[in-house]
Amino acid sequence: MPGFIPHFIAGNAMFLIGSYFIQKYTSILYNHQNKIFLYIVCILSSIIPDFPLGFFYLFNFGTFESLVSYHAQLHLIISPLATISFIILANLNAIKKQPIWIIGLLCIFLHIFMDATIHEIGVWF
Repeated sequence: MPGFIPHFIAGNAMFLIGSYFIQKYTSILYNHQNKIFLYIVCILSSIIPDFPLGFFYLFNFGTFESLVSYHAQLHLIISPLATISFIILANLNAIKKQPIWIIGLLCIFLHIFMDATIHEIGVWF
C-alpha cells in the first residue's frame, strides 16, 4: 500500500495543523462536531481518489494494471471537482466553516503534490 499510507499520514497531519490553526487564529466555535467535520474533510481530501488501489491492496480485487487506469481517471475527475467545490463552499459559508474548507483545499493540493513526487504510478507526471 505504498501510496495510501503517506496520504493517510498527511491527512492526519493536516487535521492536527488545521485544528491548531483554527483554535489559535480564528474566532469560530471549534466544538467536537467541527473537529469531526474537519477530520472527515482532511481524510477524504487526502485519500478519496486512491480507493481503487486501496481495494487492490486490501482485498486483492482485480489486477493492479486494470485498476491503475481507474485510479488515474479518478484523480483527473475528482481533484478539479473537489477544488472547485471547496472554493465555492468557502465563499458560501464565509462566516461559519470557511477555515475548514480552506484546509480541505490545502489537503487536495498536498495530495496532488504527493502524487507528483511519490513514484507509485505517476498519476500526474
